[in-house]
Amino acid sequence: MKKDFVLKFTSLGLALLCGASFALSACGGKGNGKTETTEDPSTEIITAAPNQDTEGPDVPVETLPPEDDTVRDPVDNPRAEMMVKYYYDLAMQVYNWIYVECMPITTDGGVEKDGYTYYPIVAVFESALLDGATIETYKDFTDYIYAIFDKPIADILVADSRENYRDINGTLYAKAIGSETGSGDEQIEKEGFLSKYTSDLFRYTIKETKTVNGNTTVVFSDYVYENTAAGWRWTSFPLN
Repeated sequence: MKKDFVLKFTSLGLALLCGASFALSACGGKGNGKTETTEDPSTEIITAAPNQDTEGPDVPVETLPPEDDTVRDPVDNPRAEMMVKYYYDLAMQVYNWIYVECMPITTDGGVEKDGYTYYPIVAVFESALLDGATIETYKDFTDYIYAIFDKPIADILVADSRENYRDINGTLYAKAIGSETGSGDEQIEKEGFLSKYTSDLFRYTIKETKTVNGNTTVVFSDYVYENTAAGWRWTSFPLN
């Protein structure tokens, strides 16, 4: 699999990108036990045709006026928001595969290695970024990570993925990791929205409202999707 399979957009092409159509199917496994307003992408197989034409006005590409960078307000551009959310979901799916819950696996054919049991992944993953291909080897997986994230972030994700993923007899296997159940007194609601865009940068913000024992706190986290020398990549993606 070549790294140049990632979709490459011109600034105008990305700005004109319309909403993706999704076909979602659960891959099973445990949830994270937290109350959220959106489904956990780690339990979904995501397919899309993000450059599909639709009717409607073009997305303007001009730079937004200067703003107070400490303020996080939604930008009224549904088409651009739908596009950047699609790529956010792809990125979050990878994040969850590494830190929250493993890829879909089959419990048949487990293999013992270095004191752990690894299981073959279900080779059903498809994505526009992979041009309909499947992730079947560890190299396929790492190539996919570098197609989504800027290199400094991808390097961290790849390094952390080695704890739970490896090739066995030329096929990708994974440990059966799953998320822990959260506290019954903790509730978390997440809301995502486009908070800034230019012709070469999109900022997607997650507003997290957490309530623990009746006390509520609100935290904003920014995810930046940017036109880099290697193509469009997430250049800021909190890994906490």
